[in-house]
Amino acid sequence: KARNAFDRAADELFFSCLWQRFDAEVSNDLEQIERVEQDFIRQLHAVAQKLFKTHIPTIPCLSIYRPRAEARAKRQFQFQFYKTFPFLK
Repeated sequence: KARNAFDRAADELFFSCLWQRFDAEVSNDLEQIERVEQDFIRQLHAVAQKLFKTHIPTIPCLSIYRPRAEARAKRQFQFQFYKTFPFLK
């Protein structure tokens, strides 16, 4: 369910960003290309964060372990984004 929602959001964002990137490439504006790419990633990150927050409570887990499990999951979720895309910090 969350994966499908993320895929739909990515599809909705993709083409507008693709055309912005194309325009930047045509004008050979390397800074604009980077801005468009980073903006696309920021938008995807925002969608992923929203879906993560919405769906993390639905993951099966004993209630006694839930706070610790969710804290670890949140930490790992953010770590992976920041490791791959440091400009998100």
